[in-house]
Amino acid sequence: MTRLSFELVDPNSGEGASAEAVVDQKLIEDLNSYRSQGSTGKAFLIWIDTVKGEVSWQLRKIPDPFE
Repeated sequence: MTRLSFELVDPNSGEGASAEAVVDQKLIEDLNSYRSQGSTGKAFLIWIDTVKGEVSWQLRKIPDPFE
């Protein structure tokens, strides 16, 4: 397990927050893999549910506005 600190910013409102979570090593591996790929047209999303104490993540394609 690894402890990560996140600085979060809502691009629409400009509001921000901080979060800290203890995460599975698989998240670190997937995040490092994503970062090493460069610009791919995909977003790496991380959810931190502080009520349940769960962290999940997903790689999602960013819709092309011109398609």
